[in-house]
Amino acid sequence: MRRLSVLVLALALLAAACGDDDAATTTTPTTGVTTTTTAETSTTAPASTSTTVGSTTSATTDTGGPVDHDSDDVTPWEGTAAPGVAATVTGDADGGWVLTVEVSGMDLVDPDGTEPVPGQGHLHVYLDGEFLRSTHDPIVDLGVLDPGPHTVAVALADTFHREYVVGDVVVDVVTTFTAADPQAADVVVTLTVSDGAVTGVERRVEASLGDEVEIVVTSDVADEVHVHVYDLHLDVLPGEPASLRFVADIPGIVEVELEDAGLELFELAVS
Repeated sequence: MRRLSVLVLALALLAAACGDDDAATTTTPTTGVTTTTTAETSTTAPASTSTTVGSTTSATTDTGGPVDHDSDDVTPWEGTAAPGVAATVTGDADGGWVLTVEVSGMDLVDPDGTEPVPGQGHLHVYLDGEFLRSTHDPIVDLGVLDPGPHTVAVALADTFHREYVVGDVVVDVVTTFTAADPQAADVVVTLTVSDGAVTGVERRVEASLGDEVEIVVTSDVADEVHVHVYDLHLDVLPGEPASLRFVADIPGIVEVELEDAGLELFELAVS
């Protein structure tokens, strides 16, 4: 009987020991573990975007493409995030074109040659592969362009005119567009003012009601062309042709004069 009691006690102790082993195999979640991911460094230019308007046909981001940049002196972009640049080119009926630039991640500052500051810079503008200008103005007048395809590129540069690179690629955007041949007006009046005399136009010019009229004036003095009745004004600078277009929708005799000089240029007869 005692031997049986001892055996029962031994079995109980063995069962208790097995229960402890099962408890030891139970795990709890580990805390305080940090997972670190490392992004690969990009060797290409940031994905710049460009928006095209008007007669623009296409736009692409330059990654070492057809534009020959003016400066071989480049500098790596300093900062956690690469800058971006976008370009919009718009045209008007007179053949003029305007470039509008949007920059993200960089402050535009005057390229005055002072020590560069990380995160600041200006624009290098290229037209048809040739350097056009440096500017910190996001709106650039491209002027009147010949009909046909054109390319505008904008690169970001520091105050020493070194263009920024990410990896080994210049941060820029390239936009291609086609300048259409401006539609000629129904009546075109081209005249010159020199030493107070008007040449190149008859005293009276005829136009039909509803005609589009274009007046092109080249003057040797700064003044203002005033189209009476329509009350239109056109500023002129010495030696620079200036033009004005309007629809002749008011019948009658219209005087066109050089306002400050009080000089009649011609009469427009609309009927």
